[in-house]
Amino acid sequence: MNELRIIQELMEKVSDLERKMDNVVVDGEVEEVEGNRVRVRISEDYLTNPVPFLAGNSGDFRKPKKGDTVRLIRAQGNPLGGVVAGVIPKTGDKKEGDFYKEFEDGTKISYSEKSGQLNVAGKKLKLNIEALSLSLKTSGNASIESKGAVSVKGSQILLDKKEVNKGVVSCDYPCQITGLPHGLGSAVVKVGR
Repeated sequence: MNELRIIQELMEKVSDLERKMDNVVVDGEVEEVEGNRVRVRISEDYLTNPVPFLAGNSGDFRKPKKGDTVRLIRAQGNPLGGVVAGVIPKTGDKKEGDFYKEFEDGTKISYSEKSGQLNVAGKKLKLNIEALSLSLKTSGNASIESKGAVSVKGSQILLDKKEVNKGVVSCDYPCQITGLPHGLGSAVVKVGR
């Protein structure tokens, strides 16, 4: 009889361990974001306490947001605790070989290895590039569009290196011969004094 009881207790422990193991890694949906912690809905019955999330490597960090499907690792199968190991992309979110990142303010960065196209877009985005030297080259056309003014500052502005000895005529300066505003001044390129 004693042996039967020991076997029964062992079977209950194995069953309990299997249940806990099944609940160590689960998927759920982020229901709330509270600072650096999130609450994850595992099922109708289970909403975790605020749990931390892994930040990934230092170059690629994204805080989970409400509605994201996440993978939760729970120590000893604790139904209310754990740590979010990462966001699971929805089908169609990301194509193979592409990089995509969306920030909380709506700024998006995407790169397609297939086409070689890099896109950066955002309604609040202010892009600053500081470098010792900067060169932009294209084998095709280049375009700069702005709803506001475009300004270029430099010790010298060369519009075409083949013609570096020729200047742009400003309509603000009078002709040295007639004294009148230059009739051949550029209406497109504007310069300050």
